[in-house]
Amino acid sequence: MSIPAAFPDRSLRRVKKLFWGYTMGWHTLYGDACIRKEGAAIMNDTQKLLCKIYKNAEMGVRTLPPLMKKADNASFIKALENRLEQYTQIRDEAGAMLRDSGYDKPLGLSGMEKASTDSMLHLNMMRDDSCAHFADMIIKGGAMGVTDMAKQLEDCRSASDTARTLAQRLSDLEQKGIEEMTPYLGAVTNG
Repeated sequence: MSIPAAFPDRSLRRVKKLFWGYTMGWHTLYGDACIRKEGAAIMNDTQKLLCKIYKNAEMGVRTLPPLMKKADNASFIKALENRLEQYTQIRDEAGAMLRDSGYDKPLGLSGMEKASTDSMLHLNMMRDDSCAHFADMIIKGGAMGVTDMAKQLEDCRSASDTARTLAQRLSDLEQKGIEEMTPYLGAVTNG
């Protein structure tokens, strides 16, 4: 591919080249959190949905362990351990389904998303390390997860039933987490 001389600024030429590569399908599909195998077709709805499931579940897998380390309520920690196990299972199932459909490996969260998530999580934990605050954070994250999965299910209508079922499982897990965390909003003592 040649870049027209109409782009004298090298940075603009590079951006055009990267954009062109992305649209042609041979550049990392960064926004969809997957790396395509050589020669694989552009993502279909099933693969898009699986990438979003993987990324959403990865967020739970990444954020729960620091909360579990700081929490001082045994029943709260147990509830988080159960959720972490379910997030891990859903993430792994989505990853396996993506590999079976022609994607080398799901990327999950980008480096920027990881850094942003980690810094916000740790700032929130420094501000208030009570189980009530942690429960509030989980409820807000769960609400975003439910909303995101509903949007993805709507956007990816032609996704396979298996992928849609997995997305619904993740949404149900998020909804159940909201319900499980609600009693901890007032908790301030060890349990």
